[in-house]
Amino acid sequence: MVLICLSLAGWAQLSPERMVLNSLEKGKYHKAYTQIARMLARDTGSVAARFLLVRYFFSPANPGYNIDSAHHYCRAGMASLAHTHGKARERLIRFAIDSALFLRLQQSIDSAAFKRAQDLNTEAAYQYFLDRFPQARQRPQAIELRDEVAFLTALRENTWQSFKHFLDKYPQSHRAPDAQVRYDRLLYQTKTSDGRLNSYRAFVSEHPGSPYRHEAEWHILQLSTALCTPPPLLDFIITFPQSRHRRFALNLLYHLLKEHDEPFPSGLLTDSLRHVNDLEKQHLIPVYRNGKFAWMNPAGKEVIAPLAEYLPETLKCGYAADDVLPAGNLLIARNGTVLARQVEESADLGYGFLVVRTNDCNYVLHKSGKKLTGCIDDARVVGSSIMAVQTNNRWSLISFAGLVLMENTDGFYDFGPVLGIKRGTQTLLILREEVKLLADGQQPGIQHVVDEAKNLPKGIWVRMGKNEAMLGYDLAWLIPPFRTTH
Repeated sequence: MVLICLSLAGWAQLSPERMVLNSLEKGKYHKAYTQIARMLARDTGSVAARFLLVRYFFSPANPGYNIDSAHHYCRAGMASLAHTHGKARERLIRFAIDSALFLRLQQSIDSAAFKRAQDLNTEAAYQYFLDRFPQARQRPQAIELRDEVAFLTALRENTWQSFKHFLDKYPQSHRAPDAQVRYDRLLYQTKTSDGRLNSYRAFVSEHPGSPYRHEAEWHILQLSTALCTPPPLLDFIITFPQSRHRRFALNLLYHLLKEHDEPFPSGLLTDSLRHVNDLEKQHLIPVYRNGKFAWMNPAGKEVIAPLAEYLPETLKCGYAADDVLPAGNLLIARNGTVLARQVEESADLGYGFLVVRTNDCNYVLHKSGKKLTGCIDDARVVGSSIMAVQTNNRWSLISFAGLVLMENTDGFYDFGPVLGIKRGTQTLLILREEVKLLADGQQPGIQHVVDEAKNLPKGIWVRMGKNEAMLGYDLAWLIPPFRTTH
């Protein structure tokens, strides 16, 4: 602590001020305080008395040591000094009491107050310092330290509420960007922790400006199209017109309707889809130029630039009607977009999907260019709205948007409206329509576990141990279980 040493030349005579200083120097603090009180009783505006009160409260050895009181009387002394003129001012100057003295005292008091806050190192302590010492030069440092302590408090709680509280209190803090990142992430994780479709929808509705909006919209697309049919795709496209996933939803819908020879809604045709649609109506003819194959339309206009060094023999002397063209080790869309490279072989699964086989990996690719899976062994479409993929001799069920619906099975049976899921020696039968319940973490309403199942013209024959039965395609009993004699 910096102690202010006052020249005592002006206090040579035994004045009240000198008597107070003597008492303070001898450690007689109670006596000194009584003497100062008598001075204020005679002159309530006494600048000298206020200065002495500062010395009294700012003496560390004083049992009544009080930084806040010292600060109060220092500010009061400066205010009284500003209204002191004439002989009274001259007398104070002779005693070396001036604004510079009070300023030095105030700076020492500020420093002591700041150190007190540092010793306590709490948000409340720093805020108290900032509230009570508004002119202190340590304010910037105190603000930074207060914010740091408050941020660490929020971090220990580590909830979106704790970071929101921090941001509401200190929006200009140097820690605000970090707090905002954590708030956004924890809010999203908390609000969608159950993984349900309605939770993601509610999140997007309530927090449209969240940086996790696009991720939430992707989950909405995946969950709502677990059973990929036109209605949920149309609902997503219309509900989220600005979504970055709308284009993929449009591409899914385009190929889904194309597979069933149904018209695509003209009002939803984007320029790129309209262009693809126009190109698919034309037969393309390969032409060899500058060592590579290009493609031109019947009018002789080049529509795909030279890219392939070789073509399959079946294409060299004919024309192409497919929407994806093999060109050397490339797969090329009709608009010239390279969909895949290093391709050894590809197979069309229908509904806009391909299995692409390369030297080190096989994967499912949508014709829009979106890769749906990692490396797999095989894949097939089940029931025109979901997909089965095989990896390491185990089968999984995924949606057309890549959502894993069921894993680690021995295979799937397509019984039209009914899906058979084989595990070991038994098969689980569920309604294909209820696959979407699996995506939302729910269990199908109707299910049967059987040892054997066969699709017959009027229903599904099942065996359960020595019992046989017939199920309708709504999984209701056509013929209840009965025990066989053979």
